[in-house]
Amino acid sequence: MTAARATATRCHHRRVTDQQTYADVGAAAWRWVLDQVRWDDGPWIPVSVPHEGGPPDDRDGMHSGIGGLAHVLAEIRESREWTDEEAALADGIAVRIRKGLPTQPLATYFDGVVSDLGVLGALGADGSDVAIARLGELAADDGWEQPYLVEPTYPPHTRINDVTLGTAGPLLGAVWARRYGCRRRGAGPPRCRHPPRRGRGRAHRHQLVVRPEALQREGPGRAR
Repeated sequence: MTAARATATRCHHRRVTDQQTYADVGAAAWRWVLDQVRWDDGPWIPVSVPHEGGPPDDRDGMHSGIGGLAHVLAEIRESREWTDEEAALADGIAVRIRKGLPTQPLATYFDGVVSDLGVLGALGADGSDVAIARLGELAADDGWEQPYLVEPTYPPHTRINDVTLGTAGPLLGAVWARRYGCRRRGAGPPRCRHPPRRGRGRAHRHQLVVRPEALQREGPGRAR
């Protein structure tokens, strides 16, 4: 037996044969993530653990910040109601995102207004109309500024078209806004038709249910 095959055998000797095992692993992972949430003018998470110091500059973004947890919360809500801890986290994320929207300098999908629009939509929270208005304010005739593309590597006002940092990001945001029936402020009803919240008992047929009791701690930093 080769060394590589022997290593693979050792790494995969424990087979997962039932759905609930997957759910329990997911619950343990989510419990670990919740344990990393810190609060300082709203919730934030470190980019990596261990972490020293305060919140990172991109603390609110979907890519590396608290905004990413909104999409996890949206998935959880598809199979059960939020726990009190999760509901408080969702409210804290929404408040934090709405607070920064009027002065958000970026339009990007990773860390900008499109990220904020996706976060608010995932949480079913108000504020999407403000995000749409902010996208309009940031728009130029040929797209949106890309502050990551700087001289001398790139000419001034260079545009890119990818979804993560470029023009396709606002396009995705526009699709989300249309899906939820959002309108720019002053152009109709200010609120969007967010997806209905699904509670316990409405999980998809083959969906794994992460049980709330599995999120309870058993000692510091440990999940049941």
